[in-house]
Amino acid sequence: MSSIPVSSQNANPLLYTLRNYNVGIQPYWVIITQFFVFEVSLRTWDRVVYGTWQLPIEYAIEEFDGKKKPFVGGRPPKRRPNPGPVSPSNGYTVSTVFVVQPWFTKKAQVPTETKPKPKVPKLDLFDLVFSVLPLLGHTIWFCVIQSSCLSADSATVWTCYNIFGYRLYNYIFDRYVSFANNFITKLYIMRKYKKFRREHGIVREKTWKTTLRRIVQSITLSISSVTFVFSGALLLPYMLTNAIPMIFAYAFLVVVYTYLVTVVVFLHERFTYAKAYIRNHRKPISSKSLSDEIYKKRKLAFSAGMRLLPTLITFIFNLSQFIYFGQGYWQSLQADAESREPSDYNSRVAQSPDQIAHTILSTL
Repeated sequence: MSSIPVSSQNANPLLYTLRNYNVGIQPYWVIITQFFVFEVSLRTWDRVVYGTWQLPIEYAIEEFDGKKKPFVGGRPPKRRPNPGPVSPSNGYTVSTVFVVQPWFTKKAQVPTETKPKPKVPKLDLFDLVFSVLPLLGHTIWFCVIQSSCLSADSATVWTCYNIFGYRLYNYIFDRYVSFANNFITKLYIMRKYKKFRREHGIVREKTWKTTLRRIVQSITLSISSVTFVFSGALLLPYMLTNAIPMIFAYAFLVVVYTYLVTVVVFLHERFTYAKAYIRNHRKPISSKSLSDEIYKKRKLAFSAGMRLLPTLITFIFNLSQFIYFGQGYWQSLQADAESREPSDYNSRVAQSPDQIAHTILSTL
């Protein structure tokens, strides 16, 4: 045992025979940091480009919740045979013109005091550079590493199968779920918006900027489709053989997580009510603005809980590696915690540039 590094002794049993094969679990603080870095980066991009702090899934929930027509405030008028240039006399409301005017000619701009709605989120440069390409490249890198697994000492088909899943679920799965969520949501929003433009005869002005956006969207769509299928196909078998069985085996972890998310959402709402109560001189609050604020806070807290769920799935997947290699039920929980020792991780980072690269790619 003395020849085995401490970082391997405390970690997954697979590392005893397949150490130095680009495998190293990340401590909790790294995972939390990665989550917030990506979260802040994506929301900042949406704020700068689309004028909203909302993520695409939050935008879609609010825009298509069934209470209103998408992209407009209220039911749009029926399309006229020849709508012609857009103006208030066409039958469109001022708010409708304001919402869609970024896609009209500049002559169609109508001054209004209505608060501008966020632009429609679409597949863009951020998705391509900071989401799709790093995810696809990281997946291919692990496939290249995996190709030589059976040539290692003491390696078997079973151990190589598990070590591949160990890499994928610790470094790919979380980012893949975020990517898939944004990808599917934006496709849905873009389809809805395309239908809306077709129904209302909206034609965007063709400029070099719109042409460039179309090119970026086409490239992003193509590479995203390949990534969605390729990475998803690699992750799916492990969901069936490892993750789902462990979800049933450690169901109490899922229950505890669900309870904590519910409590956070409840406390968030109570805190909002308390602030509004104090702000309004201790008078009961029942205004529509407060209801809208509560709805947004609830959506934000619930959305954060759902985006952290893949991290729980990764944690549960790692427990399968201890269970399948002879560790006890409760001992597996302790062993997983020990495998995330920060000092061991820091030692791997200091000795292996690959570990640094894996950490950076799993953050993007």
